[in-house]
Amino acid sequence: MDGLVKKAGRNIVVSVGQLFGQQTHIEGKARKRDMDLIYDYPRSYSVTLNLNIPSGYSVAQESLQKLNNHIDNEAVRLTTKSRDSDGKLSHHLSESVYSSVFLSQNGSKFLACSTVPTSLRASKSS
Repeated sequence: MDGLVKKAGRNIVVSVGQLFGQQTHIEGKARKRDMDLIYDYPRSYSVTLNLNIPSGYSVAQESLQKLNNHIDNEAVRLTTKSRDSDGKLSHHLSESVYSSVFLSQNGSKFLACSTVPTSLRASKSS
């Protein structure tokens, strides 16, 4: 997985979202829907990731807070919760897509979950 862990000065950045699989990034003109979104079926899934933080590093609280999200509308419910305890990161993701067809005029409700932050920053302890 290219780009999973990046060095940024004394920090490391982990793209937690990549560990859950291919992430959909819809940006720019593609966010303006002129066609309906159609899936085979509605779906729900829940995944928990446990990650050991390297010795000498600590999770930046601001970064950890950005990984905690809740979106709930007519199209989708997405909840992400993260916590750091004793050098271990626990990140839980739960998503439910309520329908298999999303009309183009309601596409923004479905696309709301594509703006959730998925990176974690850990700082080198002094």
